[in-house]
Amino acid sequence: PTGNGRRFAAQALIRELVAAEGVDLVAILVCDSKNGQDGSRWPLPLHGPQRVLLEIRGGAPVIAWRGSFEQLLGSMAGELQVDAAISIQARATSVELMLGAVSAKNYYAMGHDYNLAFGPWSAEIQEVPSRHQQLLRRVVMLCTSEHLARFVDKWSGHTVRAELCYCADYGYFDEPGSSEPEPCFEGECVTFISPCPPKGLAIVLRLALMLPRTKFL
Repeated sequence: PTGNGRRFAAQALIRELVAAEGVDLVAILVCDSKNGQDGSRWPLPLHGPQRVLLEIRGGAPVIAWRGSFEQLLGSMAGELQVDAAISIQARATSVELMLGAVSAKNYYAMGHDYNLAFGPWSAEIQEVPSRHQQLLRRVVMLCTSEHLARFVDKWSGHTVRAELCYCADYGYFDEPGSSEPEPCFEGECVTFISPCPPKGLAIVLRLALMLPRTKFL
């Protein structure tokens, strides 16, 4: 996934699954859609998925399998049978790979933001449900806020099950209060990371107008 928040959340999830008692982490599939087999910094393997060592922030490295969508799907389909399968993002290719490569009793997708296949900010607004929308109906969305969970339920027409999971992004699965941030007494600017309407851009713009002496970045 892109962005440190999603990346750290995914690594924290893996770290906690490895440390959990009574939980067996069967396999980690790394779908590499950014590199090719020629001319890339990390070229894809020529003959099926590649066994790699995945560095985990705050934990020990783990074994994973890296390859293209086709390589992972072709080699894993029918081979992986688990109780739960988790896609670390809700993109169509990630969810489709999970559903096609893994036979699971329960499927989950981590919902980090509002970049989904439905809702007022979707690029897939249409009368007939898209392939992406149909895929999401088969998973449980782990949403990083109550608002996102309600958003998924409403704009999917109650066809996608959404559950609140703060640890899907912020917090990175740490226990509440275990990593209290240090008070900030320095600085003179207000920073808004990736401003967009779902995050309350209109409210921040109004605050900026109301507080002319405060610097907003």
